[in-house]
Amino acid sequence: MQIKYRIIFGYAVIVLLLLSVILGVIYTLSYQDRISQYQLRLLTKAKSTYHYLRLKDRSDYILNSINYNSASLLYDKSVLVIDGSGKQIYSYDQDATQPLHIPNEIIQQSRKEGTVYFNTDIRDAVAFTDISTPKNHTVTVVVAAADKGRVIWMNRLKTISILCLLAGFLVFIIAGYFFAKSIAGSISALTTKLTQISSEAFSARLTVGKEKDELQELATTINNLLDRLQ
Repeated sequence: MQIKYRIIFGYAVIVLLLLSVILGVIYTLSYQDRISQYQLRLLTKAKSTYHYLRLKDRSDYILNSINYNSASLLYDKSVLVIDGSGKQIYSYDQDATQPLHIPNEIIQQSRKEGTVYFNTDIRDAVAFTDISTPKNHTVTVVVAAADKGRVIWMNRLKTISILCLLAGFLVFIIAGYFFAKSIAGSISALTTKLTQISSEAFSARLTVGKEKDELQELATTINNLLDRLQ
């Protein structure tokens, strides 16, 4: 393989790896940030439900109305409230949404840690318990919802990343080709000049040039060798 193509190939591999790492990091951080933002929305909903339940004049009808009118904020939403004895005291499931079933381990973990994030079917969920309250007044609020916007956004980001990878790779390959061509051209010129030196034109010398690089050092070394041989 000619040195020109070896340079282009090496250049392409380095650029491809570099772009892949950068775009991969951007994609991963965006995904994690999206999850964090959605988890915050779930926790906010769970806390607002908990504080409403502590009101003396609360009613399930008003809470259902609040959940129904805010359905567009959290898709396929389910809200489940469990008291300290494990009894379900309130539940809400958005239309066409499967009822929420929570493992007892999640409830127990929430009562120890306060906030627990988990996944149920295709939805993100949070279990919130105010651990500062007495055990006989403990209430655990569970909220689950599907982040449909995340799927759309991440697919769009993936498409953009692939297009950027291909475009960047193409640009760098073209730039690498001209870069390698300039280096290979200097070597070819040096080789051509060497073939012109013979016993009839032994006094000819290679052009050193102004660039202080390895090719200049090579040309200088060959000229010194020719001087000694002459």
